[in-house]
Amino acid sequence: MRFLALLMAGCIGMLGGDSVTRAAPVPKAKAKTTAEKLQGEWKLVRSPGLDDQAVAIVTFSKDGKLTLKVTLPDGGAWESTGKFTTEGDKISYELQSNNGVRKETLQIRKLTQDELITVDPEDKVEEFKRAK
Repeated sequence: MRFLALLMAGCIGMLGGDSVTRAAPVPKAKAKTTAEKLQGEWKLVRSPGLDDQAVAIVTFSKDGKLTLKVTLPDGGAWESTGKFTTEGDKISYELQSNNGVRKETLQIRKLTQDELITVDPEDKVEEFKRAK
């Protein structure tokens, strides 16, 4: 038995050692799509014409649904629902409201785990922070 162990140790040494003991590569994590990065609630923190006291929350769901909830300083509130799609660094959405349907495609300027900055077709920049 001792002879077999010495023989194997010698063979491993002749092969360079690491070719026998090398571990399989660790699989790399699949990069998230834009839609996956958007999933969840986002609070609008800066937008042209937005009352500083108003609170707007946008929710992107896994199934492509979109909800916008706005609470006004006087206690009033409203909600719109719709759908969204993404393609590269663009978000196209359609929202139903009392005023009809609003369709728009936004350019994503920045998208991180906690920050979203978009530019609309009229060059209006809106900034969002992930709602906690």
